Amino acid sequence: MAEATAELAASGVAQGLGVGDTIPHFTLPDVFGEPVAIETLLEQGPVILTFYRGG
Repeated sequence: MAEATAELAASGVAQGLGVGDTIPHFTLPDVFGEPVAIETLLEQGPVILTFYRGG
């Protein structure tokens, strides 16, 4: 557990975006595999991103 904690700390994840920060521009596939740009989603309103590791 200590090793995983150290790796996580070294990854810089703690320096991620905070509330009110502007998200960088990116494109990801939707559930059908089609690319969707974050700008397109933001035009429709606020966006919540959820990342699922799978398993």
